[in-house]
Amino acid sequence: MTREGSCLVTTPQLLLLFTAAVCLGIFTLNNTRFYSRGAPADSMMELDTENMSLSDTSGNCHWTLAYTTQVVGAGDSEHQHQRGDKKRSSSFAKPSVSCSCDCTSACPLLEAEALEQATLIKTLLSERDKSKKEAEQVLRERDDSKKDVEKLLREQEQAREAAEREREQVRADAEREKEQWRKDVEKLQREREECEKKDQQLVRERDELKKDVEKLSSQREEVKQDAKGLLREALEELKKPREEKVCPEPGPWHAQGKTWHRPAKFPRCSMDACFNYSRCDQNADSELLIYSDFPDFPPTMFFQKLKESKYHTDDPEKACLFFVFLPGWAMDTMPPHPNTLPFWNGGMNHVLVNFADKWFQTGPYENSIGLASIMASDMQETLYRPGFDISIPLPANHHFPDLQSVASLERKYFATFKGMRYLSGPVGEEGTLRSQDAFRNMHNGEDIIVLTSCQHPITASIKREHPELGIHCDEDEEIYAKYDYIDLMNTTFAIVPAGIQASSYRFIEVLSAGAVPVLIADNYVKPFEKLIQWHKCLLQFPSSEMHRIVQVLRGLSPTEILQRQENCLYFYREFLQDDATLIRSAVRSSKVRFMGSVPMITEEFLPTRS
Repeated sequence: MTREGSCLVTTPQLLLLFTAAVCLGIFTLNNTRFYSRGAPADSMMELDTENMSLSDTSGNCHWTLAYTTQVVGAGDSEHQHQRGDKKRSSSFAKPSVSCSCDCTSACPLLEAEALEQATLIKTLLSERDKSKKEAEQVLRERDDSKKDVEKLLREQEQAREAAEREREQVRADAEREKEQWRKDVEKLQREREECEKKDQQLVRERDELKKDVEKLSSQREEVKQDAKGLLREALEELKKPREEKVCPEPGPWHAQGKTWHRPAKFPRCSMDACFNYSRCDQNADSELLIYSDFPDFPPTMFFQKLKESKYHTDDPEKACLFFVFLPGWAMDTMPPHPNTLPFWNGGMNHVLVNFADKWFQTGPYENSIGLASIMASDMQETLYRPGFDISIPLPANHHFPDLQSVASLERKYFATFKGMRYLSGPVGEEGTLRSQDAFRNMHNGEDIIVLTSCQHPITASIKREHPELGIHCDEDEEIYAKYDYIDLMNTTFAIVPAGIQASSYRFIEVLSAGAVPVLIADNYVKPFEKLIQWHKCLLQFPSSEMHRIVQVLRGLSPTEILQRQENCLYFYREFLQDDATLIRSAVRSSKVRFMGSVPMITEEFLPTRS
């Protein structure tokens, strides 16, 4: 700075003062007093660090040392650091000293020192700026550290919240598992109670059986005593003189405990004695002609389309056979008996067709059929007249052609059955075999499924009156409802047990599905037996040998099973697959009876299948 009557002055004390301030990091040196070399001894100087000036006003000497600065940038350095502004830097010009009054003699000496110290002061201020920059860097690092700490705190809080959520989830899972365990424990407790009840029931039954055994033992002893008595009487009788007696004939074989073996009461007829061949000679078309136009006896079942076939004639004079279709109820409630028909002629060349469950209940009386032959679905060997009568099947309710392509050894089940169970009559009568343990025990719940239901109206009525006959009905009903009939047709073997009669709708149904029938029936003539070699297809067991079925089926070789399946499918397609085929098979069976006596209408040649 310049001033009137002033001179340039330098002071070494100023350098010392700034050096101490920089070293201690003190940048607020306001109103600091010190002595300057070259100034009067009693003078006191004041340093204004804000304006970068040094002055002395003591005594008569007044002087000021000032440094001119050049500023680059703007704003407070700390605020610049916080706001990201540019930093401030300073450069100092040559110092100037202004003097007045009596201090003029000191100015020349101060001037040289001022020039010497200016550079040092500039260096000190540069270091101060550097220190400021370092301080600002420290502040920035502190702020960065603060942000890092805040970030860590946030992450810690998030981790704590996540841990809390996971702990709540674990607690909820534990509660659910605890509840499930509680339910499992309750279930096990109930099962244990049921087992205890069953054990108690078994104990009671065992006690009852013990009592029965004891009772039977006592009865056996009584029987032994009676037998001994009878033996003694017999011996005494043998000792007596013998008298000539006529021994009675033994009872008929069909009556020995087999209630479905009906005694033979039909007139003994054969084609040579009870058939007029001459009626068939009138046919010039080489076909067997049938007359069935009887208003009171219209065709039934698959014969309903008989009049549309080539085998039917509207002229009774041209007919070889007269088909009479009997309704399915007892003969004494029917319209006129067939023997009142206009062409009856004692029943000669007439065929009585019947689809009823039991012939002896619904067919005509045996002594009234005359010379007529029988074509029935319930044909028994004790009634059947080979070469004269014909057994026919019941038509299927459903056909399953989609299953025919499934190979026998690739099917879902090995053997199956699902059907009604009958409780009427004594054990051994038609249908009751399905209630026997030997039949039920075939079921294993895996590859062999045997299911019965007691929901038949007659069975339900008997069960109400005789609950003891309905044993196992309820438990079997639960299993029965779990399986689908169509699904069970996907089987290698299909069990076909006798029901109310040996013939059933199921017989053709299982054949249509490509399964091998396992027939359980006694005294039964199989359908169209003169046409079909059934022994190459199905297997048949008497009702008394049901315990052998599973063992026999398991023992069959894959080759035999495959051959039987192929033969069964051939028989189904050739003789049984629809109404038209069934009519044709019935006519072919009628032709076979002629045995070549009427060559023009003899059954066509059939190749023998292996």
